[in-house]
Amino acid sequence: MEVKPYSHITKIYQHLMEQVSYSDWSDYLIDIVYSFNLQPKNALEFGCGFAELSTHLLKEIPDITVSDLEPGFLKNIDNRLTKVCCDMRYPSFKKKYELIYTIFDSINYLISEEDMIKFFSNIALLLEKDGMFTFDASLEQNSIENVGYLNRSGIHDGIEYVQESIYDEKEKLHYNNFTIRYDGNDYIEKHVQRVYHFVDYFYLLEEAGLMVVDCYDAFTFDTADENCERVQFVVRGT
Repeated sequence: MEVKPYSHITKIYQHLMEQVSYSDWSDYLIDIVYSFNLQPKNALEFGCGFAELSTHLLKEIPDITVSDLEPGFLKNIDNRLTKVCCDMRYPSFKKKYELIYTIFDSINYLISEEDMIKFFSNIALLLEKDGMFTFDASLEQNSIENVGYLNRSGIHDGIEYVQESIYDEKEKLHYNNFTIRYDGNDYIEKHVQRVYHFVDYFYLLEEAGLMVVDCYDAFTFDTADENCERVQFVVRGT
């Protein structure tokens, strides 16, 4: 049966992501923040998953709110984090934040420019005057280079899974279809991400009242361009 994205994959998500070093990723984000002479006392993450990155960031930022659309992610995260279940396009928070971030191409799940502008416009409202918003985006080169790598299958804790990865170069859509088998049932999740052109982010952010102050080839401080696989945007209010 077909089910909504992330409704069942949560059971094997950490297994699928076991090659990701959230500790190194959190160190990279902190290096970016400190390079701009910021020392945020609070932060907000969108699309947090199991909030492993934010858990690492607690050593530097004492007050972190994490959010995700899928409540299954939020049940078993670190109790030191404030957790909120919400759609990143329509967040509702009563305070502003010095640092806002989303990681691992969560931004690519916003598959229309209208949704992207909604999200960025809300960021502009939630961001403190001198605050920072940072996110990474997957570009086309990443889909082209790694589409085959993401075709995989396996068994974890008695749960069988098959992942089919397809990149539609014409439509600029990357599909990851999962079949998850357990308890005698097959659950099919279809995940869709849009691959925006590098320059699209600049004008979408500007339309929402935000400004790119730097953009790096992800996990480095090298200047990004359209040939990168993944880029890290550093954004401030205008």
